[in-house]
Order: sequence, then C-alpha cells, then structure tokens
Amino acid sequence: MNTTARFAVIAGVALILSALIYTPLFTPGPFRLSDYFRLELVVYMAIGWIFLVVTFAATEDG
Repeated sequence: MNTTARFAVIAGVALILSALIYTPLFTPGPFRLSDYFRLELVVYMAIGWIFLVVTFAATEDG
C-alpha cells in the first residue's frame, strides 16, 4: 500500500470515528440514537466510507 492509499485509509477511518465520537459530545440536551441520523453526520460517514472503498479498490487493482 503506497503513501496516498495509507493517507486515504487514515482519513476515512478518522472521519468515521470522529463522527461517532463527537456527535454525542456536541449534541445539546439528552442524547438520542436518532441524533446519529442527522444529515451532516450521514454525509461525513458517507465520505469516509467512499474514501475507504475507493482506496481498497485501487490497491486491489494495482
């Protein structure tokens, strides 16, 4: 795995983990499971998964 692929994997995992960790911290009031389904969080998770899928697809082909 080259340096670009490693960076993309780290970026994707970091996006996903930061979304999962910081959502409860920055949600005002009592935290509910439905807070994980807000639009910006879904977008962050999707971008993270796209990074991971594209990176692993590129490393498997190359």
